[in-house]
Amino acid sequence: MKAYNLNREVYFAVADESKKQNIPMIGHLASELSLEDLYHSGQSQLAHVEEITKATIRDFGGLGYDNTEEYITYLRKNANGIAIKLKENNITISSTIWLMESLPKQKFDLHNFLKSIELPYQNPGILERSKIAKGWLPGNNNYENSDIKNDPDKIKKSQLFWKTYVQAIHIMTKALADNQVTIIAGTDSNTAGVVAGFSLHDELESLSKSGLSTTQVLQAATLAPAKWMQSDAGKIEVGYRADLVLLEKNPIEDIRNTKSIHTIITNGRLLGRKELDKILQSIKEVNNKSRKKSIDKFVN
Repeated sequence: MKAYNLNREVYFAVADESKKQNIPMIGHLASELSLEDLYHSGQSQLAHVEEITKATIRDFGGLGYDNTEEYITYLRKNANGIAIKLKENNITISSTIWLMESLPKQKFDLHNFLKSIELPYQNPGILERSKIAKGWLPGNNNYENSDIKNDPDKIKKSQLFWKTYVQAIHIMTKALADNQVTIIAGTDSNTAGVVAGFSLHDELESLSKSGLSTTQVLQAATLAPAKWMQSDAGKIEVGYRADLVLLEKNPIEDIRNTKSIHTIITNGRLLGRKELDKILQSIKEVNNKSRKKSIDKFVN
C-alpha cells in the first residue's frame, strides 16, 4: 500500500489495515504528519530522503531565505537522532537524491539541463505535455521557475533556498548511512528530468557524493532492495536469480564505472554490447517516429 498526501486519520487507518493484511505500507509523509508519527506507524519504506528533510523543515519552523544557516545547524544537530529512530523502527529509505540535485538546474537553467540528460531515450508521451503528463520541456516543466526569471533578487533568494535544500538532503543521507539505516537506490523515474535506466547511474553517483562508500552504494542498488522485497536477487549465490551486469571497469574504484557495461545476463539471455546498442538505437528510432515536438536543440 502506498501512502500519498493522506490526512492523519486516513494515514493511520491505512497503516492499521496494512498490518492486518500483512501488506507493507510505503510512500510519502504528508505535511500534517511528523517524524514521530512515521516512527510509530509501521510504515515499511519512506519514498524519498526529501520527506525526512521536509519534516525537519516543518519542525524547525520553516525554511526561508534568511535562516538557511540556522536550519543547516539545526539539521546537523538532529540528523543522527532521526536516523537512529528510523533504524530502530526498521524503516527503509528510498533515496531519490539526484532529482533533488537537479531541481536548481531545472528551475534556473532548464535548456542546458535538458542537454545534459539522455533526452532521446525518454518516452515522448511523458516528455511532451499530454493528458497524462505535465511534460519536461520549457513552458511545461513543472519545476521551471519561469515566474521569477526577470527578477534578479528573487532568483538569488530562490537559488539560496534550493542550494540549502540540496545540502540538507546530503546531510540527512550521510546520517542515514552512518547509522546503518537501509537505503535503497530510487530515482522517481519519469518525473521531470529523470530518464529511466540512465537515472539509476546518476543516483549512484549522488549517493557517493553524499558520503556513502562505493560498497554501500552498490548494495543500495542490489542487495538492499532485494532483501526488502524478499526477492531471490541482489547477490551472486547458488539458488539466486542469475541476473548480472558485467562491467569493463571496477565500480569499487569509481562508482561512475557502473556505466561501463559490457554484457547483461537477464532472464537467461546474454546481451553483449552490440545487442545493447541495437536496443538503445531502436528506442531512439521509435521515439523519433512518435514525437510531436522536436528536441534537436536539446541534444548535443
